[in-house]
Parts: sequence; C-alpha cells; structure tokens
Amino acid sequence: MKEKNPDLLDYLTWRGDLTFRQSPFNEIDAAILSQLSYLNLSDILSDSFKDKKSIYLVNELFRSHKEFKNRCFIGQMINPKAVDLLNACAHSERFDEVIVSGYKQIIDYEKVEQFGALSFSFGKHTCIVFEGTDDSFLGWKEDCYMALNEPIASHSSAMEYFEQAAKVNHGDFILIGHSKGGNVALKLAASCSKKLQKRIFAVYDFDGPGFPLAFFRTEGFKEIEPKLKTYYPQFSLVGMIFDQQKDYHIVKSSDPGPMQHDPFTWYVLGTKFIYEQDFTKESKFWKETVNDWAAKMSSDEKRKVFDTLFDVAWAGEAKTFTELNNNKLKCANLIFSAYTKLSKEEKQNLFDFVNIIKDVAKANLPLLEIFGTGKISDILKDKLKLKDEE
Repeated sequence: MKEKNPDLLDYLTWRGDLTFRQSPFNEIDAAILSQLSYLNLSDILSDSFKDKKSIYLVNELFRSHKEFKNRCFIGQMINPKAVDLLNACAHSERFDEVIVSGYKQIIDYEKVEQFGALSFSFGKHTCIVFEGTDDSFLGWKEDCYMALNEPIASHSSAMEYFEQAAKVNHGDFILIGHSKGGNVALKLAASCSKKLQKRIFAVYDFDGPGFPLAFFRTEGFKEIEPKLKTYYPQFSLVGMIFDQQKDYHIVKSSDPGPMQHDPFTWYVLGTKFIYEQDFTKESKFWKETVNDWAAKMSSDEKRKVFDTLFDVAWAGEAKTFTELNNNKLKCANLIFSAYTKLSKEEKQNLFDFVNIIKDVAKANLPLLEIFGTGKISDILKDKLKLKDEE
C-alpha cells in the first residue's frame, strides 16, 4: 500500500489561514500555482491581463461550468487533485486576495507547440505560471524537440506573454513552471531584457528539463541564477534531461517510480518540502543514457526519430493519450498499419529510442503505450513479431 504523504492540499489545511503578509510566498505556494495551470479555464478567463477575476470567482465559474465533469479529468499524467486544489485555494484566507488573469492557450501543429500560461496577482507580486506538458501527443512532441538544441516554440510564446504582462502589471514578477513549464520559465528569465530581468523577484522550476552546458555560461543565466529555485524528485526523469544548474533541492516522494514527477507525491513540512541527499540510481542511469543517446545523434537524426514516432502515433487517429487509451483496439490496428510502412532503419531508430525509456521507467508511461510495455503494445506485440519475420 502506497504511503500517504502530507501534500499540497494538507499544506492549505495547515496554513491556509495565514495571508501572504503574515507568512511570505514560499516554494509550496509556487508548487500549488504550478498545478493550477493545468486546469481548463477556457470560457472562464480570457487572455487579457485587464480581464481580472478573483480566485474565488474562477473556482465558482469552473465548478458550475457545463463541462465541469469532463474538465475534472485533466489527462493520463496530470493529477486530478488540481481541481480540489483550486477549490481549497478559493476558500482559504491565504489565496483570498489573489486575482487571476491572462489565460493563454496555444495549440499549433505546424509550429509543434503546446503552450499555456496564467497569471496570479497579489500585493506587489504577479506570478506567471507556465503550463507543463498536457495530455496531447503534440505536447510530448514539443518536449522531444528540446533535444534538438534549439529553442522550442513555447519559448517564443513565453517571451511575448511576459512582455505583454509587464506592460499591464506593476510591481515584480515570479516565474513558475512544472515539467516543460519549468524549462520555459528558466529560459525566459535568462533570455529576456535586462530591464525585465530586474523585475523578476524569483524563478521556480519544478522538475523541468535542463539545458546544454553552454546555457549556464551565458550572461543572462548568471544574472538570474541567484533568483532561481529548482526542485527535483529523487526519481527524476524529465528533470534529468540535459544538464542542470549547480544548486537545487532533491525532494522526497511517496511514489516509488516515474510518477514522482507529480508534485502531489512530494512530502510537505510547513513551508518547505522534505529534502533528500541524492537521486536514485535509476535516475542517474537515465540521465547518463538519454544524454549519451542525444549526444551521439545529429539534430536532423533526432528530428527524424521524433517525427517518425509521432507520425505513427497520430496514425491511430488519437490526439491525446486519453483517446488512445479509450480506443485501444482501433488505434492499435491503425498504428500497426503505419508501422509496417516504415523502413527497417526507421523501425530500428524508433525502438532504440523507446527502449531507453523502457530500461529505466519499467512502468506504463504514455510513450510506452504506443510501442513499449503498455496495453497498446500488448495488442500489437504478436502482429509486429509476425510482420518482422516475413
């Protein structure tokens, strides 16, 4: 039986009666906001920073929305407790004065972009929260494109969002992100103008992918480094991609495997997480293996692998992992048909990449549902074996 950890919701039970004036904004507050960014708030908030609503009103509109039940399921890899978290924030004195605005969502298949951002304002602070990877294949493909050593589309959208927010909101900014959102927040902080950098109070990165070593030698990063607060679980997969900055916290988690990526599994004590001394051996092995794979291939070679993987995935006529899971047999047959049309080289490159994940995760992660160890692969297994023997 999985151990119950004191989590983000427990924190609001313990300290929800303390305002930010009584107890300053901290890492747990930042983690809470990072999870609220995954909620579907379309038709509730606009992308205007002048269209401001209290967090209490946002919660009321969310819970009374005609699509409320559907919106409670956020995706295969995102904790639905985010719905309860919004409700708890709305009814706490701590978040009582928080104003929400600037709800931005971009889905662009041509640019390979899944971007989301949301602003929370209180006192002199505005927290800009960048959404991590959602339930879509598109979001995961954009994640993979980080391995190409070039900016992803979300980096540009984040810069535009920040510049617009800075024109409307006074005071300073706290940049926050979980998963891909953490990478986007850090990239933005290190790349924006010096004028905007001076308005950044802090940057919170929760298990976001890293960067090539050269990034940490840039003047922009050195300028923002003292304001950076980074957190990884012991068994980190996402956060171990590429290199990391020197100073970070390793957080204790109640989950034994890859789902440590979920901040709801992280142990909370007072205004901080409970920290550990080192990463697991699996996390270290993953970092070495995936980074070695990426270093051996050119950007064009990696792009071909990723494009092949997601072209085959989309052939199943599912755009999200939820749709894939709900239509296993139909998707498996369509995926099989697309797979058989690949060249031997494409098949080999594809499986080499997926096997890196399988060797470390040893669990049913979404990408493995396509060609790995999950339910979809169980349906495909015999067909693929027979076809390869022909």
